[in-house]
Amino acid sequence: MILPNTPAEVLANYIVNQGWAGWPEDVPTWNVSINKLPDVPDQNKGLPWLAVYDRKAVQDSVRMRTGERGEFWGWQILVRGKTDNDAYSKLSQIATGFDALYLAPIAITTSNYTIQRVKRNDQPTFLKQEERANMRIWTMEGTASIYLQGS
Repeated sequence: MILPNTPAEVLANYIVNQGWAGWPEDVPTWNVSINKLPDVPDQNKGLPWLAVYDRKAVQDSVRMRTGERGEFWGWQILVRGKTDNDAYSKLSQIATGFDALYLAPIAITTSNYTIQRVKRNDQPTFLKQEERANMRIWTMEGTASIYLQGS
């Protein structure tokens, strides 16, 4: 099934609804974006940032009566923090929240979703140092079961 919004949009909205980050226009402590991390950290005044990316979906099953495919949508989160502890702590907060998530409703404009479950493939992992901005990038990825309500 094709969703009206990308899985990254759904998960980013969940992160914002939980208060773990906010949209840049709301001037939060942690900014969130979808499918991009700003190229130049100076553009966001060195503030911590996280980006939720769409990744390859994994087919899980096919319902015999309807032929509908069960898919787990792939996701990745990149976090840019001033220190390792900042970035690791933010990803750990999200990991703990994702681990506890079960049947979370999310509304995006006119579409209503249910995030059934989120599975992490790994623990928060250091990815690289951004030399120019002297910031640290950490990552985590996995899959999510997301359904459009009423479909």
